[in-house]
Amino acid sequence: MPETSSVITTIDSILYKDIVKLVLLCTINEEPSISSSSTVYLTELASLDIKEWTKSRVDQALFERLRLSDPSSQLITTIRNEILIENRCLFYVSDCYQRLLRERNYFQIIFDDIQKLLIDHSTTAILLPDMYNDQDLSKQWLELLIASHDNSLLCKYTDHVNNELLLSSKDEIKLFYKNVFRHMYKAIQPLDYFSNELISYFDILMH
Repeated sequence: MPETSSVITTIDSILYKDIVKLVLLCTINEEPSISSSSTVYLTELASLDIKEWTKSRVDQALFERLRLSDPSSQLITTIRNEILIENRCLFYVSDCYQRLLRERNYFQIIFDDIQKLLIDHSTTAILLPDMYNDQDLSKQWLELLIASHDNSLLCKYTDHVNNELLLSSKDEIKLFYKNVFRHMYKAIQPLDYFSNELISYFDILMH
């Protein structure tokens, strides 16, 4: 029985490590690997003596990555990629969420845990906007809602976050949506009545 438990722990550890690499697109290995694609180096996490990868380590990795103001300075290779250096909080987490969904079968054992982790980080950012006071999260959210019309995976992310937010009646949530609608109002002002863009904004309200 202990041997079986050890095998399960090892499998989980490998999967959590792969989450950091394949979903967060990060690494704690400072040396570029020929077999791997470009990744962002996490200095703080790399300083720890990690013997086993857990959900807690993934949480640390995500938190450190979100606090990087210039991810491009931490790239392990010189190949720049807009997805890799994304520094907008909600855009980055939504990209991670979509990558997780694409690899759902591979990460099946830990899928629910990581999905919840990504949603929790999203709602925390919205509830505590001072954590990202140099970013306009309500504007990011509006842009994601519009983009989700042509992206079913992104739509799953925005729906999931919206559902979590609507469970709360906190003043921060009301203020957040108020700011989203303010951005929407500004955006539709110059649009023609029958433009496709205007229809997209109305679709958001009807969704």
